[in-house]
Amino acid sequence: IYLNDGRLISGSDDNSIIIYNKTTYKPDLRINEHEGPVICIIQLSSGILATCSNDKTIKLFNIKGNNYKIIQTLNDHTNWINKIIEMKNKYLVSCSRDKSIIFYLKDNNKYKKDYQITTNGPCFCVSQIKENEIFYSEINKNELNNNKICFYDINERKIKSSISNISKSGLSPIIKIQKDLLFISGKNKILIININYYELIREIEIS
Repeated sequence: IYLNDGRLISGSDDNSIIIYNKTTYKPDLRINEHEGPVICIIQLSSGILATCSNDKTIKLFNIKGNNYKIIQTLNDHTNWINKIIEMKNKYLVSCSRDKSIIFYLKDNNKYKKDYQITTNGPCFCVSQIKENEIFYSEINKNELNNNKICFYDINERKIKSSISNISKSGLSPIIKIQKDLLFISGKNKILIININYYELIREIEIS
């Protein structure tokens, strides 16, 4: 991803985070604070950098030029964390292989766990699709073609709808939302879902 200042940032299986100079593309800053591969990096609306890893933690960094400071470490998950997002209502949301999704709220410049939902299987992707609604995936380890996508209402704190019998190869953290359509790009499939009717309208095989 690119930071607000235009610099490229990457996370790696070597546990590191690197911020690259936007002119030379040589490393400006290397961060080695995680104890496992860095899986997801986002920059929050406040400018704070949020990262997650299979070391079961979320770390928040204040980046200033070529220096950084750890602001907070969140360690509520018990297995590696696959995705973190910032919702427009200021929730910080994480999903994990520990079959949970955790919602954090900011209080006095620190994030605190507000509540948690339990999924039926490891959760690999989560994203905001409407103002108060997210979608997430549940993986069935024993049945490759019996996975599920759920649509969860944050206000009511319940699942509004779900789509079952999804192939694992069609689920990935790589998603895009365009108007009423949700696109999920998997290993060899693209799923197109109408988020108003919660229907899988097309499944495209990629050779």
